[in-house]
Amino acid sequence: MQTLGVIRQLARYPVKSMQGEALPSAALTLQGFAEDRRYAFVQATSRSSFPWLTARELPELLYYRTSVEKAGTPEVAVEVASGEVFSICMTSAMKSCLNWNPEYFTWPEM
Repeated sequence: MQTLGVIRQLARYPVKSMQGEALPSAALTLQGFAEDRRYAFVQATSRSSFPWLTARELPELLYYRTSVEKAGTPEVAVEVASGEVFSICMTSAMKSCLNWNPEYFTWPEM
């Protein structure tokens, strides 16, 4: 059998277009890795079939490092440039507590 390539690192990106985290191992499903790109910013005025905001449009997204706090939950940690870490957990119950605008943010129902 001919070798086509070598996997040197596994990574997941909990928030689309932000830095992710290296994984020692991961189960691969038809949907990809668990918790990969769980969250994304959506461009509210976009009529495109791809409305998600990416680092192509906003390179500053790449300054933030994200990681899953607890597998199987919607809890994600976001580290900012100063090193400060914020925990986000966007569940249905929290929507009423936030200034949530469905035109700008998406997250899964848990």
